[in-house]
Amino acid sequence: MARLTHNDLIVLLLAISTMLIMSRMVGELGKKIGLPMVMGELLVGIGLGPTVLGACFPAAYAYLFPFTASAGFSLALDGILSLSVIMLLFVAGLELQLSQVVRHGKVAIYQGRDHAVGIDREIIGLLQVSGKKIQRMHVDGQF
Repeated sequence: MARLTHNDLIVLLLAISTMLIMSRMVGELGKKIGLPMVMGELLVGIGLGPTVLGACFPAAYAYLFPFTASAGFSLALDGILSLSVIMLLFVAGLELQLSQVVRHGKVAIYQGRDHAVGIDREIIGLLQVSGKKIQRMHVDGQF
């Protein structure tokens, strides 16, 4: 079993505390302008992830989230992040107002169904086009 070194433990606690503090701050800021706290937390996740922090400040991202540091660090951070996603979904469920779901439920179900049918049609069309290309490649001897 992989163990965390003292340096890995410090970096792990730094990463967790950065995520928690930033999530709380941006969540509260979002709440003041009328957004759910979950939106602020999601924005922090995007900001601290490889999309923003990793692209703009790769050295800071590599120090804060050294996924290749050791097997123990990667395993610990992966476990904590999985637990965080579960807690995020739990909190989002707690903020859900059932009266609004009942009131707007039919519209949401119909919208979701129509969207799914549209996606299904696109996928079927892509598969048909791909199948014709594969048949042509096979006949021409390219496949």
